Amino acid sequence: MHNNISNRELVSLLKRDDITAFDTLYNKYSHKLYCFVFRYLKQNEDAEEIVQEVFVKIWESRKKIKEYLSFESFLFTIAYNATISLLRKR
Repeated sequence: MHNNISNRELVSLLKRDDITAFDTLYNKYSHKLYCFVFRYLKQNEDAEEIVQEVFVKIWESRKKIKEYLSFESFLFTIAYNATISLLRKR
């Protein structure tokens, strides 16, 4: 695991298809992201689904992520947009 590496370094590794870097980012942020989304949706299944959706998007677009941007802000922006989109559908 890459537990003691900065987000910038983790993103750099992620862009080179490092699944361990992805797992480290997932383990670092999935619970915080879940709590963030749950505050809006108030439904466990929906919050879990959005967290999964966000990390799928991260993996699929890993080559395009900018290392100099705040990964955490990037992650929460994706989650917020997915949450708002789901609320609009309802």
